[in-house]
Amino acid sequence: MVSAPGGMRCSECTTHPSTVTGAVDTSDRIGWAVSSALLVGIIGAILIKGLGFIAMVVGPCYGALIGDVLLRILGKSQKPAYITALGLGSVAFGAMIVFAKMLPNLTLSVMTLSPHVAEMVYGLSIGLALSACYSRLQKGIA
Repeated sequence: MVSAPGGMRCSECTTHPSTVTGAVDTSDRIGWAVSSALLVGIIGAILIKGLGFIAMVVGPCYGALIGDVLLRILGKSQKPAYITALGLGSVAFGAMIVFAKMLPNLTLSVMTLSPHVAEMVYGLSIGLALSACYSRLQKGIA
């Protein structure tokens, strides 16, 4: 018998330590993080496109949600730069997928400013989402 932190154990039990939670492979975590962040990114961009001016309020919540999803899945298992790049990339990817049809029609002219107010609101809300995602990830990683 061997004295262990949990009490007395036989020598056979002490040679094979068991983990309470199963060990998760890092590649599995990265796969889950990429797929879930991209899914949340696309869904959030669709919501922003459908909400109009309310999108400026939803944008930061959307960015913070992506940051939370990544932090819950990856934690501190990866380098902070990788997690931040994945978060910002998923916001940008969702915006590119949803707003790809609008890009050729954008013109920056003072005379045509009023028809493009919606595009400016979308751009501002995506910018706010990027900022919120970056802020959330920096607070969670540090």
